[in-house]
Amino acid sequence: MTIFQSIIPALWLVFIVYWGMSALRAKRSLGIGAWWRHSLLRGGVIILIISALHFTGAGRLLRAARAYQAHSILLGAIGAAVVLLGLGLAVYARIYLGRNWGMPMSRKQEPELITGGPYAFVRHPIYTGIILAMLGSTIGESLIWGCCSSCLLPISSTARGARRN
Repeated sequence: MTIFQSIIPALWLVFIVYWGMSALRAKRSLGIGAWWRHSLLRGGVIILIISALHFTGAGRLLRAARAYQAHSILLGAIGAAVVLLGLGLAVYARIYLGRNWGMPMSRKQEPELITGGPYAFVRHPIYTGIILAMLGSTIGESLIWGCCSSCLLPISSTARGARRN
């Protein structure tokens, strides 16, 4: 195990804490349903995933896949750098949005169109940064990160598209 296999999860943890704290300063959403319904649904999905991993024996498969973990210091360093770059882009985009940030498909009080900063170069810099960080996690940690993220992204995109329609 290299030092980078501790640095990468630590970067993600700092990112998640920052993201949660900064969400408290966003503008109020208009016409959105009860927040507890969305939280309950997400919690239920997490419980189902954990149960499926536990009861189907997928846990043994994941432990076997850890054998293919990156043991190279070079790959760990490259992965950590890509994670830092990706999360940095997402945080910069979030800071640039300021109080206009919100959950996808939410309407805000007094919305503003943001076209400067990272939004002048990338259409969705937050998503781009998170995907880049997932790629870095795959490079620096193991193939498990890539498999998990490649499974979660289509589910997330499908859910957003269904809410949009």
